Amino acid sequence: MLYKCHVIVYVIILIFITIVLNIRRRCCHLPFLSQGIDINMDFDYDFKVRTNNRNKTGDKPFASPEARALRDLVIEEAPDIIIDFHGWINCASGDKEIADIFCQHLGLTYEPMEKAIYRGFFLDGQQKYARSVLVEYPDPITGQGACDLKSDQKYDYSQDKLDELQYSINTLKSIKDIIDHEL
Repeated sequence: MLYKCHVIVYVIILIFITIVLNIRRRCCHLPFLSQGIDINMDFDYDFKVRTNNRNKTGDKPFASPEARALRDLVIEEAPDIIIDFHGWINCASGDKEIADIFCQHLGLTYEPMEKAIYRGFFLDGQQKYARSVLVEYPDPITGQGACDLKSDQKYDYSQDKLDELQYSINTLKSIKDIIDHEL
């Protein structure tokens, strides 16, 4: 007799709120700054003090209450898998078996963590707690990675555009496959 495992999925919406600023007609994506701190860079793995406005950190990791809350949730709940969603680099990194599922459904490429350009993100240190994957969606207009720093007038990050690209549907298909395969 085959038994399905009991699965609990926690979805933490917009802990890393992304805003888009039009600065001199250039596109610039910035994580929401809590207390002036880039929450993306506020974790202990590969932590570096950063003083630039885009990726400013405190003097030590977990300076923002959001980073501390997320760390505490992971420790308390002890998940089997952690998936961190971002955009727009067009790849998946981390646990290869899980990342490959997202690559298949979303048309991403796999990038080994040691080659990743985005060090210090939440995901980096989570591998000590659980199997972890960073999913970087493709840019919704170009289908490629990262903002090309041209005028943001040609970019359409509307829900209609994201629906057209089926990011939500394909993300849910990926999660379903992970559960079905009992990874």
